[in-house]
Amino acid sequence: MTIESDLELILSEMSHRWFNGLQVLDASISLGIRQSRTHAELTDHLASLRTRIVAMAALHRQLYDFADCDSASMQAGLMDLCTEVIRCFGRTDIVPKVKMSAIDLPRQRKICLAALAIELMTNALKHGQGPHLSGVISLTIVPTGRNRFQLLFVDNFSPPDSRILPRPKLVENLVDVLEGEIRIFVQPSYTTMVQFHGG
Repeated sequence: MTIESDLELILSEMSHRWFNGLQVLDASISLGIRQSRTHAELTDHLASLRTRIVAMAALHRQLYDFADCDSASMQAGLMDLCTEVIRCFGRTDIVPKVKMSAIDLPRQRKICLAALAIELMTNALKHGQGPHLSGVISLTIVPTGRNRFQLLFVDNFSPPDSRILPRPKLVENLVDVLEGEIRIFVQPSYTTMVQFHGG
């Protein structure tokens, strides 16, 4: 990709992150207004909302810092990012699992990989099962050849209706930056498989 297209993608990603974050906050505030019948309930809701705002700030900071992760600490870094996305949604019922081999990636591709993980996690929580159901979301990255890797993102949620599921445009753009190919399976659960180049 060219510098111009990379910049466009970065700006798109930043705008998308803020849009998602503000959308989540708006939904949470609206829910609190509708459901809080006492001062104590409203106080609890505001405390929960504050936790989510702190998580959003942490998510942006960790995304920025991820580029400085060495190959040995990338798994922990991705786990932190996935955990913060879950906290942003106020979900205490979702368990993230991250497993990956130690891989060396250029700085730009590290950021792209981190952004991809965040977007996949966000989409799963936005379009997956309801908040009253628990679930597990796993992210696995393994080498498949010389400087080639496979990312597998799987949840155990009830499969979404593929007829109304929006196309993951930002995911596809991030995969393009990684010089990769993407395949999506809806059954038996929503699964995203990405083959990408290490750069």
